[in-house]
Amino acid sequence: MEKSRPYDPTHLASMRRCGDPLGDDTVKALFDIGYNPMVKEDYSSFQFNQQTIPGSFPKILSDYFAVLRQETSQFFDNSWEHGQQFFAKYAQELLAMLGFLSLPYCYAAADGAQVLHRSQRIRKSPEKRLLETAAFVFDVSEEGAFSDGGKGIISCGKVRLMHAAIRYHILKSGDWSDDYGTPINQEDMAGTNLAFSLISVRGLRKLGYQIEPEEAWHFISMWNNIGRLLGVDPSLLPNNAREAYHQDKAIARRNFRKSEEGVALTRALHEYMQGSFANSSSIDPASITAYLVGGEVAEILDIQEGRSLSLVAKGLSGLNAMQSFLRRDGSQRLDQAKKMYQQQISGKALEPFRLLNDLTD
Repeated sequence: MEKSRPYDPTHLASMRRCGDPLGDDTVKALFDIGYNPMVKEDYSSFQFNQQTIPGSFPKILSDYFAVLRQETSQFFDNSWEHGQQFFAKYAQELLAMLGFLSLPYCYAAADGAQVLHRSQRIRKSPEKRLLETAAFVFDVSEEGAFSDGGKGIISCGKVRLMHAAIRYHILKSGDWSDDYGTPINQEDMAGTNLAFSLISVRGLRKLGYQIEPEEAWHFISMWNNIGRLLGVDPSLLPNNAREAYHQDKAIARRNFRKSEEGVALTRALHEYMQGSFANSSSIDPASITAYLVGGEVAEILDIQEGRSLSLVAKGLSGLNAMQSFLRRDGSQRLDQAKKMYQQQISGKALEPFRLLNDLTD
């Protein structure tokens, strides 16, 4: 039997009905025994890959993290190192792509936006959503993220459980329509993985950066590995850039359409970003997003291309195209990105990888 391609519509439709068995089984078992990681110091302090799994963990939780560690060792290859080098080279720009492009791109998927809108934490606190996402990106993208001293494996494991908890609560609520598919289903997870890899690279190119095909594929491959740890079915991970391109197009054709939820999520994100750029009147988040996602997706998100769009686009494109030809110190740019992030989270109590007790957490 011929192997399904990651962009096959029939396969995507079947994957829309699937969650993540390992994450779902673990979360159900934890809730069944009344384990609450939100008040467990052992869970909060468990952050680094080399840490011994706390003996106080329930067996189901210990087994879960042991499986993730074993899986990581099985598919560790050079794509990690090359992908991390790409991240270091463009760290500031890739983090900017989160708010300007990757998250809004995900909001264009109408059924997937239903899940995000139901999570009050995401809808009412876009700042936390953005900063917590940035924290995760650092954890999985920095050099050594999946070595003993890194946080990649544990962060992926905690985010995977958080997704499973959201699935659990939504399905338990009784007001979820089966027409949307399973909450945070395999198709949506695959699309999100592309939004953080392929689509981010596309955004850099639209800003004028010269990205070689080989380095773009290294970055996508790194996110393939991250996707596996997050519970994405291997059949939905592209084997090459061509498959990644066609998978993105297939998922967009199947899911991208206007929804009140997607528009509301995008508007909340842009309102926060506009406030954070208050000292720079030339930056209009909505206009930049419209430029990066393109007219069709901008219309889905109900973004009006403001009068400043052409100036913003030309200014960013010209500046970044020039920078891409200069000698770049990747480690320095990564340090600058981390410094900017630390300034943004200063004084804020972020708990990005919590196992939610309900959708208001």
